[in-house]
Amino acid sequence: MPADLPGGGDTAALGRLSSGSSSQQPQAYDKVITKDAKSKTGLFTVHEIKDKYYYEIPKTELNREFLFVTQIARTTTGVGYGGQFVSERVVRWERNANKINLREVNYEVVADPKTPISLAVKAANNDTIVMSFPIAAFGKEPERDKDKDKDKDKVKDKDKDKVKDKDKDKDKDKESVEAKDEQPGETPALVEKPSKETGAKDAAKPGAPKPAAAKDAAGKLVRPEIKEYKETGHEPSIIIEVTRLFTSDVFELSARQRLNASTMDASRSYIERISPYPENIEVESTHTYTRMATPIGAVRTENPFAAGGMRPGSATVVLHHSMVKLPEHPMTPRLFDERVGYFSVRQMDYGRDEQRAPKRIYITR
Repeated sequence: MPADLPGGGDTAALGRLSSGSSSQQPQAYDKVITKDAKSKTGLFTVHEIKDKYYYEIPKTELNREFLFVTQIARTTTGVGYGGQFVSERVVRWERNANKINLREVNYEVVADPKTPISLAVKAANNDTIVMSFPIAAFGKEPERDKDKDKDKDKVKDKDKDKVKDKDKDKDKDKESVEAKDEQPGETPALVEKPSKETGAKDAAKPGAPKPAAAKDAAGKLVRPEIKEYKETGHEPSIIIEVTRLFTSDVFELSARQRLNASTMDASRSYIERISPYPENIEVESTHTYTRMATPIGAVRTENPFAAGGMRPGSATVVLHHSMVKLPEHPMTPRLFDERVGYFSVRQMDYGRDEQRAPKRIYITR
């Protein structure tokens, strides 16, 4: 297989799509985030449960833009250096029914939203869904938890009152029985005890009631129905599992092209850490790639000016992903000047009054 073909990447992409299209329903918070969870607060609250990672995304952060940067923190022999650039994208998290979509926002083609041509630009530049995540659960409502505690206290008080009333009724019954016993001339009625044979016959009758032990056994076999969680609209956050975002071969975040690898082995890939901070989230994950050797006698058609990539076989690298929150009010753009050494970005602007769509170059800030 030639090194430049996607190979197993397409298979991984198909698996990613099939797993992301499941119709999983949200569950209660405690069923998803158990007592074993190790939680860290920051831009998003990150929950670690064994080998799974969950993002608790505040609803206020949905549809906000973030800068997603991927670098190779530790590389393999013959492929660049540690810290080299892989990709840089603007992304946003959005909700669609019971799913959260991670979309890439493209600013290569733009237009002033006030102009009529902006509708045509939007129609020709739709945001790509990088990955879709089913909603696992919703965050807890602080006020609702307090109300639940109050309701529990009220129930306990009612139960105590009921017990007191029952004790009073028992005392009254005892007093009435003692009064009847003191009356002369009355003899208690004799009650015949049922024998073993008569008891067995009565139990064998079709209309006879079942013994208490059989009733208890039958009651234990009945399982309670599991009710799905219903959203109230007051939940402050949404919880999704993001493990496969960092352990599968996502084209937009993958180093496979940089390494000139054939496939990625998910069984030898895992997340090392996820560290949330107030304005950003840092992730480090270990990925293992493989490259097929060129068959004997085959002609290699590689670019002589490009890097040779990894050697045939396997290579393990560490990727570093940074997701940084962008400011609500963007900075004023500065046009690029060739006389000053800045990194730059290019845009095709269709919103100008000129009779053409000029290419504008801005410096990166």
